[in-house]
Amino acid sequence: MDIKDSLAKQIEKSKKEVTIVFTDIKGSTAFWEKHGDTEGRLMVDLHNKLMFAVVKSYKGTVVKTIGDSIMASFKKPKNALRAAISMQKVLWRRKREEKDLKIRIRIGIHTGEAIQEKNDIYGDVVNVAARVEGQAKGDEIVVSKDTAAALGNSRRRFLLEKRSSFVPKGKTRPLTVYRCNWQRHKQVSRDIKTEAFLPVPPRQTRELALYLLIGSVALYLIWRSFIFYLLADFEFFALYFLAPHPALTIGLLILAGGGLVFGLILLLRRVKQVPPWALKLLKGFFGFGIGFLIILALARVIPDNLSHYWNGSLAESEHLFVKVVQNEVRLYSSPSKTGKALGQAKAGSVFLQNRIVKRNQQIWTKVLYQPKRYAYILRMTRPKLGIPAYRQTVSSKFYFRFHDLYALLAGLIGFIWGYLTFQIRPM
Repeated sequence: MDIKDSLAKQIEKSKKEVTIVFTDIKGSTAFWEKHGDTEGRLMVDLHNKLMFAVVKSYKGTVVKTIGDSIMASFKKPKNALRAAISMQKVLWRRKREEKDLKIRIRIGIHTGEAIQEKNDIYGDVVNVAARVEGQAKGDEIVVSKDTAAALGNSRRRFLLEKRSSFVPKGKTRPLTVYRCNWQRHKQVSRDIKTEAFLPVPPRQTRELALYLLIGSVALYLIWRSFIFYLLADFEFFALYFLAPHPALTIGLLILAGGGLVFGLILLLRRVKQVPPWALKLLKGFFGFGIGFLIILALARVIPDNLSHYWNGSLAESEHLFVKVVQNEVRLYSSPSKTGKALGQAKAGSVFLQNRIVKRNQQIWTKVLYQPKRYAYILRMTRPKLGIPAYRQTVSSKFYFRFHDLYALLAGLIGFIWGYLTFQIRPM
């Protein structure tokens, strides 16, 4: 089998029956000439926002916009015609509310087999649908004979009237088209709230995904740098956040956080409309992340002794935290290697320190192990022949410093900036 045959088979597999809907703004050229580019673009954007909301409401997909036209696809012809009727009704209702609004659209619908790929649809059905739309006048819905036939017994409910026949460009046989008397049709759906959601252009979803990523990183660092230690300073929470039981808790947090991020990214890629406040919050978290991370990065490179008002402590933890710095460090029930072994701790594990115990010229750290139960860790091993002594744990307090406060303030300023400056791009 050669490459051409292989490609042909793949193309054949991607063929499915779809109903294509084309909308076009009647008289848009004259509007642009009379009112200018800015008003013309705003008019097209309003049209897109209204029509996108309707398409989504009827389980359709906006395939592309072409100038002042929209190409949408539907799996069911009933949904396509319901969407077309709602498009005209939504626009008619909007024009009643805004007397200066002069948008008139014409809609063409055709059903047939098409090659469906990830971001586009190809095939004769698309070309014919465009020709059918050309047969419509302003405020009209025109349906091809193929779509009327696909409607089956429900055809009468959509008040279709035979309009005429024409020969589409590039064809030899005439095609009969029908006019949908949508003005006499009852509202076919629930009230579509076109202003409750803002359509998100596909290119802007990548920016929103970046906002989500940066904001999530900043929130994780806040958790790991501040909240983690503030909560663990209380013995009750320490049993859940610190060793020897952090694996499950942290694992669940990572799983939940990762699942949330992954789910939201998928949502932004798939969902074409989201509430305005959600978009503003998303950029707000992005701004917070940028401001917070900049100060946090500076804190890593600026010398500790620069200034009291940079590295000075504003608050400190009540307890000492014991961090394990070696792998497979043993925990004992008593300050002796002859005591019962309770388990092992990996490098990076953190315990809440109770006190220091000296026994046989060795220093042991008593740490909280379970509710009202403690374990002992040897702070430093004894040197052996050819093996020097090495430290197994490091004890320190948690300090909330001036630069931590500056990082949070910078993040707050960034959040306000992001929330106030977010703007949806034109469709």
